[in-house]
Amino acid sequence: MSRWITATEIRLALRLIAKQPVLSVTIVVALATGVCLATIGFTLREAVLNSSLPFTNGDRFVRLVMHSDAEDNVEVDLDGYHAIRDTSKTFVHLGAEGGGEFALENPDGTVEPMSVGLITPRSFQFLPAVPMLGRVLTAADGESGAEPVVVLRESVWRRRFGASPSIVGQSIQLSGLTRTVVGVLPDTFKFPAGGDIWVPLDEATLAGRASSLTVFGILRDGLTIEGADAELSAHSRPERPRRPGTAISVLALPFTGDDDLINTVMSGLVAVLVLALMVVASNIASLVFARTWSRSSELAVRTAIGAGRSRVVGQLFAEVAILCAIASVMGLALAQVSLRFLVGMMTDIPFWMTFEPTLRTMAFVVALSFVISVVSGLVPALQVTRANLIGALHAQGRGLTPTGFGSVGRVLVIEVALSVALLNGALVMARAYASYLDDIPALPKGEVLTARLSGDQSKDVRDRVLAAIRALPAVVSAGAASHLPRQQPIAGPMEIESIDGRSPSLIGRAPALTASEGFLETIGGRPLTGRVFTANDYLAGAAPVVVVNQPFVDSWFGGGSPLGRRIKLLSADSNEPAKWREIIGVVPDLGFSPGDRTNAEGVYIPLPDQTESLFVAIRSASNPGTTAGPLRKIVAEINPKTDVRSIRLLEDAGREQTSFLTGMTSAMTALGMMALLMSVVSIYALLSFVVTRRTREIGIRVALGARSSQVLATVAGSTFALMGLGAAIGTPIGVYLAGFQSVILVSMPDAGVMTPAIVLGTLAASSIAAAWLPTRRALGIRPAEALNSD
Repeated sequence: MSRWITATEIRLALRLIAKQPVLSVTIVVALATGVCLATIGFTLREAVLNSSLPFTNGDRFVRLVMHSDAEDNVEVDLDGYHAIRDTSKTFVHLGAEGGGEFALENPDGTVEPMSVGLITPRSFQFLPAVPMLGRVLTAADGESGAEPVVVLRESVWRRRFGASPSIVGQSIQLSGLTRTVVGVLPDTFKFPAGGDIWVPLDEATLAGRASSLTVFGILRDGLTIEGADAELSAHSRPERPRRPGTAISVLALPFTGDDDLINTVMSGLVAVLVLALMVVASNIASLVFARTWSRSSELAVRTAIGAGRSRVVGQLFAEVAILCAIASVMGLALAQVSLRFLVGMMTDIPFWMTFEPTLRTMAFVVALSFVISVVSGLVPALQVTRANLIGALHAQGRGLTPTGFGSVGRVLVIEVALSVALLNGALVMARAYASYLDDIPALPKGEVLTARLSGDQSKDVRDRVLAAIRALPAVVSAGAASHLPRQQPIAGPMEIESIDGRSPSLIGRAPALTASEGFLETIGGRPLTGRVFTANDYLAGAAPVVVVNQPFVDSWFGGGSPLGRRIKLLSADSNEPAKWREIIGVVPDLGFSPGDRTNAEGVYIPLPDQTESLFVAIRSASNPGTTAGPLRKIVAEINPKTDVRSIRLLEDAGREQTSFLTGMTSAMTALGMMALLMSVVSIYALLSFVVTRRTREIGIRVALGARSSQVLATVAGSTFALMGLGAAIGTPIGVYLAGFQSVILVSMPDAGVMTPAIVLGTLAASSIAAAWLPTRRALGIRPAEALNSD
């Protein structure tokens, strides 16, 4: 028996590919794009979900979280940390780490922000940390009353201290505290993060001014996370009294992943990319089928001179396999370049994540492209060669109907459905991200500087800082708040008191932002009616009040006046009973929920006496950037333990993920456009195939007096019927896909009616354009030419 695919078949396939360059390039570009996107998606998923710490026994590191039925995973508290550390037999070591930002004070009085890794010093004996100079942190550095010390990173040592070998033993000023440099670590060491310096945590109190802390453990040899969970269950305890009937449990998770939200996000990303590959595969199958049927006469000749079906199928499959091989190489190369570009755009990437395609990922993607080539090449080849090719030399074409076109008709339906679904999702996501970056009309432009103050902030310290800022030249106003515009505070439950006291109260949800006197005026929140907060609202025993925004009034009061009405914010994070608060004023929309203007309502309440961190806003009559230096100096003088970070203009606040959002928008739009383009090309190829197969029928109908509209309906009617069926299937899938994407980053706007209508209109217009050339050609056929077209 002859081989299925011979060298001769491969040479013939290459010649035929070269004879149809447009179609060949279309297939290669489409599949290369699909391979590139699939490689990027699976590489990102592998890096985020399956990475481990890149050193010996790094896979034995786990992080501990507290969980209850009433709330998501939270940090392990101090009591839990000590209880587990003192009794656990599962862990070789239990430590804590976190990130922060300290201010390094220069001799000339200027300050430089330093990214800090805070860590329990005892942990260093379990880490591959070999100092270039001096020593690492030791257990003694974490004891109460120990001398404040610091370890520098190599790059900081070289850049800031000129690589002086005498740096060990010198003192530096960090956020108002004198610390002694005890060592320098190479840049290759990055645990717990890629910070500039390392500072010890007090192991008794875990105090260190980190923005958050992670408790981590190192499993003993032979023990698993499941075994750790079994031991940790002994540390479960009843939750706080405000939530009776629930309990807190301690869980062990992989240090580098296993976050439910991230899992959902990455699964959604992979699902979208798989959907894109399905669109590519269905389009390639349609193109190959149309091309194969257009060569039925050639294949019939080959069959007539003795070629078996396996040889014919092998040659057809070889053509697609070669195209897929070329596309795979191009796609993998493009993925490498794209990943480097994406990584260059990202910030704060965990050091353990490497965004290089692994051999497993590349093998999987190549295998996936091979499956696509099998489906796209073999199925059409088997479909075509199943017919009587000798009879096809004189057979008249059949109509393009779902039954007459068999499985390929179903492929067209699936193709259109996937294209419509992907276009719906891409368009809604693009709208969401675009609106997320839109200007908020009420916010002043180029006038307000903002900064974050981290560390415990008492009312006395806050008032002194704000008073000193307001006394600066050119400062018009200043204030502080828990959030800035575009930062989307979490919506909490609330209750609106009924007017007559007898009707049921209105129950709903709305985000609440705490603000100081002067904050709303500083960011453009002048009252539309009523008033904003004054100094009297912050006095002890003052009546509880609240300011609402205009979207809140429109949503809950039908646009009527809310002044004098009362609401109660039912915060689950406070042990104090909720208070009825009187609405004293209404301000414009200041960007509570960018990306979804239907969910923009929000409320403002007076800032509490004590906060862990807050944002300040400073409005200037001149260049606001000139207040950055004085702000740092004021804070350092009043409270040296406060860090000043994230200094930026108000219009830039909340845009930390702009690059990611823009990249996701571009990727989704590119996917949608690719799906649309491939669908249009496939429809054009299929209609051209219909015209070729039905030349005699069309000629006879024209000779018998058929009108152009009748011929047009005959040629394109069945195709549009299949497209309509595909659109009917794809539209609800696309609407669901758009809603599902809200778990990724931003709140997504409702797809409504316009988005599907735009997608269907775009696809219909593009399809009509694609059908125009073959249809015009069909109408221009002369009866005599048609009768002689055998």
